[in-house]
Amino acid sequence: MSAGLDGNWLVRGRPHAARALRLYCFAHAGASAAAFRTWQAKLEPSIEVCAIELPGHGRRMGEAPPDQLLPLAAELTRALARELRAMPQPYALFGHSMGALLAFEVARGLARLEMPPPLRLLVSGANAPQRRPPPRMLHRLPDEALLEELRSYDGTPRALLDEHELMALLLPTLRADFCMVETYHYHPGPRLTMPLTVLAGHADARVSADGVAAWALETAGMSHSAWHDGGHFFIDTHAEAVLATIRASLVPA
Repeated sequence: MSAGLDGNWLVRGRPHAARALRLYCFAHAGASAAAFRTWQAKLEPSIEVCAIELPGHGRRMGEAPPDQLLPLAAELTRALARELRAMPQPYALFGHSMGALLAFEVARGLARLEMPPPLRLLVSGANAPQRRPPPRMLHRLPDEALLEELRSYDGTPRALLDEHELMALLLPTLRADFCMVETYHYHPGPRLTMPLTVLAGHADARVSADGVAAWALETAGMSHSAWHDGGHFFIDTHAEAVLATIRASLVPA
């Protein structure tokens, strides 16, 4: 994949004549644009996968990771607006867990700038922002306690968590990501206008049926919930089913 139009924010696949829709993807806490590295080959050529690379993640590990979500969303909104003005094309937004909150706030920001709305907002592995449980403030834990919490998420290989030198490098980014999520405050605002697809895992203890259903309150458009097998990281363990849901949401039958 190559760097995108707007500096280091975007990682995208090679140009293709069939590209008709951009899918901007926002990863979960601790992850980078590489979380979506296989999606381009598995989705239709008409969909261009554009993965967001945050400071302090992936290719941007040398930069300080942000620890406040709303300022980051505002900066991302401006970056995407510049991209969309320079290269107008239909687009959609997808985000998982922390990425779902970012994608939602970016959609709101683009609406405030009176940009063309995404064809669809896809949010995954997250309760609606107005139905989030009280934060546990994991970002304040000592290193070893935070690592133990990460083991319970089953999203990071145990062997990696036991690599102390590597985790010493990654923990500041993970801690900043948890801080972003745990200090985020939802502010009511105008409803979005685009249709919404909400993906969730049946075994994900971090979401609830009510929290998933409440996403419908955030849009005047249609809202559809798609439940999948698996826990919080069902987008990895059941990737084919997830991509089928995305495909059905974006590609006309």
